[in-house]
Amino acid sequence: MSEQQQASQGPPPGVAVCPVPQQGPKLLSPEEGAKIKKEAQETFDLYDVDKNGYVDAAEVESLFGSFNQEQSAELIKGIKDLAAAVIKLADANADGKVTFDEFYRAVLKAQGYIVAEPRSMKLH
Repeated sequence: MSEQQQASQGPPPGVAVCPVPQQGPKLLSPEEGAKIKKEAQETFDLYDVDKNGYVDAAEVESLFGSFNQEQSAELIKGIKDLAAAVIKLADANADGKVTFDEFYRAVLKAQGYIVAEPRSMKLH
């Protein structure tokens, strides 16, 4: 059997194959950055229900929970767990709140852009 025929048949039984990314990290052009930032701000503003400048798990829960008024205890627990996971994913300083900057950085990372982590600067 030729190599081409073997490749078209897939891996042998019991062998897992993980897809390999075809591209490296993406570079963000100023135009694309502005577009993504605008869209991220619009999305963040939807999540920031009380307009205090950050999103917490309660706000995410209220958005997820607004789809159905009669929810089972299991669904409510799932919504709470999902909201907590969303906050944890983007909450860079682990204060339980997501600022727009943290949200924007998470959006960029999710889209495959390399995002430099901010450094704390101490002036002596």
